[in-house]
Amino acid sequence: MDAIAVTSYRQLLDEIKKLPPPAEGTVRLFRGQTKDYSAILSSLGRTLRTRPAGEWFETRIKHLYIKAGLLSVVGELLRLPQLGPIDIQVSVANYVLADALVQHYGYQTSYVDVSPSIDVALWFATHRFEGRMDAPFGKAEPFRITFPAWHVAATEPGVVYVLDAKPWDRVSAIDDGQYVDLVPIAPEGVNRPRRQVGGLLHAPAWGAGRGDVSGLLRTKFAIRFQWEEAGKEWSTDYVFPGPAEDPIYQALLRAPFFRTVRPKPAGGEETIFRRTCTVPEYCAGPDDAQRQTLYRTYDRRLLPTLYYPWLMRNLDRLLVKEWAPSLLNEFKRAVPIMLQRPGILFNLRRGGPAAPPDKPPGEVPLPFRNFFLEYAPESYAFEYDESRMRRGFWCYWMDGNSFLLQSFGTSEKRPVGMEISAYEWRPEGGLVCKSEPELMGTYVTEPLDLIQMTVDGLLRLVPPGNLGHGYMELTTTEKFWPARSEWTDLL
Repeated sequence: MDAIAVTSYRQLLDEIKKLPPPAEGTVRLFRGQTKDYSAILSSLGRTLRTRPAGEWFETRIKHLYIKAGLLSVVGELLRLPQLGPIDIQVSVANYVLADALVQHYGYQTSYVDVSPSIDVALWFATHRFEGRMDAPFGKAEPFRITFPAWHVAATEPGVVYVLDAKPWDRVSAIDDGQYVDLVPIAPEGVNRPRRQVGGLLHAPAWGAGRGDVSGLLRTKFAIRFQWEEAGKEWSTDYVFPGPAEDPIYQALLRAPFFRTVRPKPAGGEETIFRRTCTVPEYCAGPDDAQRQTLYRTYDRRLLPTLYYPWLMRNLDRLLVKEWAPSLLNEFKRAVPIMLQRPGILFNLRRGGPAAPPDKPPGEVPLPFRNFFLEYAPESYAFEYDESRMRRGFWCYWMDGNSFLLQSFGTSEKRPVGMEISAYEWRPEGGLVCKSEPELMGTYVTEPLDLIQMTVDGLLRLVPPGNLGHGYMELTTTEKFWPARSEWTDLL
């Protein structure tokens, strides 16, 4: 399809008026780009087509870590009932909203940005994104990895696409090509979707269109005039409101940095601090030192990066109700297991967390009879609140029918252990807590689910390796995704 050249703002509006109206049951949408491409791809669709399969999969996993974090943020902003920061009883609409916000705030998803506003599309068609992704910050190694970004006036003609799509009903699972209007579902005070009159088209990389929504295209315009003709003084600050005006942007910027390594271009590795998602930090330009300094005031650290070895070194400083000596000895013998996948893969359920199983697992593999499960550092993709968030839990099986459960976190640089809860299955069926406190929701079901999924071959335990410190790693197998297909549409 050839683009219609337009040389003025008035001509653009006149050409749009000439177009046939959208078909019944569809809405008219616009998308602006500084360059015309043969396909209109979601970012995950582009990655699937252009990058090795392993890289696409790891990008997808990181996306799920961020989505899980935004589900929690959305739950808090909408004041939804929740048992804890990982147990939010949300509707399908909130899952889609969280996914859409991942896209809207700068990470790869199965969505394409669009807007019913021609002016918003025109701004993006006439302003080129620039930035320094993975820019190191600090005076000495290990550096913090940041992403200063800005927009400049484009020097080449841009393009505005005109698309018609069916709106999503905000209740059902979303279909390929459906339009999500972010404005009515974004929580109060979340200003970026409102400034951009933001919307998205669902374009899953694994769907029929393989991430491409160009089948919805009605026409396109080559923009041969400057933004100033629109008569609106929109700066990057206006289109991308700063953290003081947007609680979701704040939460993402307060996601803690954790210590890790990355390969150097010339070979070898270097130690760095990075967040789960390095979101763009919008500035007026590359020399906007004032704004870049402001962003550093949101920086937080995940301390320690690896929790279990630090806990074992600091048992004498552990804040916990006194243990019986026999329990302390068993705790010291626990096998540390790092959960190397987003918890959302295991605790995602329509309507809230699942109930515990009516009967115990038929088999509890040896490492799971006494283990300490730690969440990967990437799990903390939004602001870490040590007053209510946990770094892991200890699960100890006393026999095949009962177990102890204790969650762990931090408080003012000291390890904290909550009181131990004892659980037992009744002869007539059903799991009961025999002590206080009664942990609820995913805190109880997750260890049981992980054990059962490992027995069923959906997960596998990898022997101690790269992480060191005796950690075993728990990860998914090729059987996992087909077995969980009843809700992967929400992912």
